[in-house]
Amino acid sequence: MGRVYDTITAANKPLHALFDTGAVHNYIAGKAAQELCPRFLPKAFNVSLGGSVRKISQVCFVPGEIQGDYLYFLAYVIEEIGNDESGEEIDLILGAREMQVWNIRIDPKEEKLDLTHFRKKFIEY
Repeated sequence: MGRVYDTITAANKPLHALFDTGAVHNYIAGKAAQELCPRFLPKAFNVSLGGSVRKISQVCFVPGEIQGDYLYFLAYVIEEIGNDESGEEIDLILGAREMQVWNIRIDPKEEKLDLTHFRKKFIEY
């Protein structure tokens, strides 16, 4: 199974997003986060991502849209994420936790997103 990418639009800019079921959290590249007003964390921490240790000192609220549906999430800011297999810069990693919150699924056979169960309402009991 290959990696699954799609576009999330935030602040009227398309972000090349990797939907990563192996990542728990969300990450956004520093350049992509600039217009979203990242905030400094009270204390920085390190995370191992993509085979290297990255220092996390900022978080960013991302109000976004994917295929016509709105979603909102927090993403940790990292300097850069890297490039996909075709050389395109990855702006955002959406992790498994957020995918579960929004009912975003991966279709492994087609190597694309399955948004048929995308959560449009949140009901608390």
